[in-house]
Amino acid sequence: MSNHKYAILLGDLNANYISWYNKKINKRGNSLMKILDQHNLSVINDASHTYKSSKSIIDLIITTEDLLPKTTDFNTNHSYNISDHWPVQINIILKKPVHTTQITNWETFNNSLEIKVKLQRLFSNTQNQLTKNNINNINNKIKKVTLGLRHEKWNSTFTTLIDSKPSEKQF
Repeated sequence: MSNHKYAILLGDLNANYISWYNKKINKRGNSLMKILDQHNLSVINDASHTYKSSKSIIDLIITTEDLLPKTTDFNTNHSYNISDHWPVQINIILKKPVHTTQITNWETFNNSLEIKVKLQRLFSNTQNQLTKNNINNINNKIKKVTLGLRHEKWNSTFTTLIDSKPSEKQF
């Protein structure tokens, strides 16, 4: 892992060491700690136990030092009860994609937007629960198509576009 700037290793390592909040140290923990020191790696677990039986922290997430600042929200998920271990998870902050209006397919976007507005009107006017469920299903499919669009980014872009084209202010 030391040859890679960004690397992550996770698993049931059965390694106890006080640096990652265990009460005792075992042989595997000593060996792992030496490897971590040699390769400048970090365990990012918090004090939440990952093994149910002994309440120890043996399911570890290890990262390179360069990746460490890009990790957030470590979590031991105690809602999954499918093993004698609790799953561990983190978020990794990736570079934000650059959106540009020059490559946007405006015709497709406008069609999707018009359909969504019509569906919202239909939804608010209907009383039939089956119809509402069908509308929700269609709306969810539209959301999948427009998944990459971020509201904050596009709200400011549309405000600018509407301001530059007064005939669009009716919307």
